Amino acid sequence: MEEVYTKITGKTRLVSIAHMSNVLGTVYPVKEITEYAHLKGAVVVIDGAQSIPHIKTDVIDIDADFLVFSGHKMLGPMGIGVLYGKKELLEIMPPFLMGGDMIEYVEEQETTFNELPHKLEAGTPNVEGAIGLAAAINYLNKIGFSNINRHERKLTAYALSSMTKIPYVKVYGPMDLDSRGAVISFNIEGCHPHDVASIVDSYGVALRAGHHCVQPLMKYLKVSATSRISFYLYNTSSEIDIFIESIKLVRKWLRYGA
Repeated sequence: MEEVYTKITGKTRLVSIAHMSNVLGTVYPVKEITEYAHLKGAVVVIDGAQSIPHIKTDVIDIDADFLVFSGHKMLGPMGIGVLYGKKELLEIMPPFLMGGDMIEYVEEQETTFNELPHKLEAGTPNVEGAIGLAAAINYLNKIGFSNINRHERKLTAYALSSMTKIPYVKVYGPMDLDSRGAVISFNIEGCHPHDVASIVDSYGVALRAGHHCVQPLMKYLKVSATSRISFYLYNTSSEIDIFIESIKLVRKWLRYGA
């Protein structure tokens, strides 16, 4: 928050921040950040792509001006997402896409736009995507976000405990479970993350390796890339055991010690 107080000033017009880091798993205090940004007269956009599937989120409580998230990260279909926005802001925003159903009246020299949400949804809607996303949301609500979060915390704690016992494994991000989500970035000493991902893939473990679309963060961490493992409601502790055993074998594959 010290950085927030320094960076957000009376000149700030827009604050955009992720609710949860897709690399470090850090969960940011978006409610406090939004409150301070509003004091300075700024509009706040929250990226909830990583948090919405895992954390019960109340946009009214956060007082978010805008919050966005994608469908495929929460068991929905690809190619669809959600933009939540305060009505008073959406009403004054001009549409940036033109097409069927987003207009009210068209004259030769002028046009009036349709009411919300149609004004911002030009063209043929992704009907099947919306239906699939709604089904996914209902499914997650039926399971309960508190149950999902409890399961993920258990898996994350187990994985962190096992990984930190391996001397040549470097884990990035907070170790406090109250400050992080179910995603862990790490590196194995002497091994490139792409090699790590390829090797553990042969054991049935799927990692993501690379700079994770955050090259400035990689530069700050003084690494070119990291490997990343993440958990969701369908993962089990036995799968983590397989993952731990697979990363222990990586350096042997690459003839880099034991």
